[in-house]
Amino acid sequence: MPRPRPTAIVQCTEPGCREVSMRVYDNRTEQREDSKSHKSYKCLKHARPSEVLSPERRTITTELVNQPGSMSLIKDKCFWGEPGLPRSGFVYGPGFKAFAGDFPIGTVLRITATVELPADPNMGGPPAEFAACAYRFADAMLLARDAQREEGK
Repeated sequence: MPRPRPTAIVQCTEPGCREVSMRVYDNRTEQREDSKSHKSYKCLKHARPSEVLSPERRTITTELVNQPGSMSLIKDKCFWGEPGLPRSGFVYGPGFKAFAGDFPIGTVLRITATVELPADPNMGGPPAEFAACAYRFADAMLLARDAQREEGK
């Protein structure tokens, strides 16, 4: 019977944050190397806060420019990306898909995400309940990690 793949549960190092990430490795060596190189894990909210919508920040707009490839093998291809950083010939999201090759060089693709809050701020309900459930799950994950560490001693 094959051995189960090694796992690790890491918690965001931002003070007060309870977000966790579960990592799965192919072997123990890969797990050890990862633990040496990632001493301070930050969740998405803290690693790239400019990309996270919130009740305070309800609209985010990203602009990608259609530009030629930068390497000789792909100079005749078009790629979406930030100016000077061509990344992908195809981008997509909820409700749209865009092939860079279908548009002329210099075309700007502007993607906007907007959150509309309910008119009645006292609605409460699922978001608070979901957050409480998510924190209970995170606490359980951390307890399981600690138990694994104790077993390994």
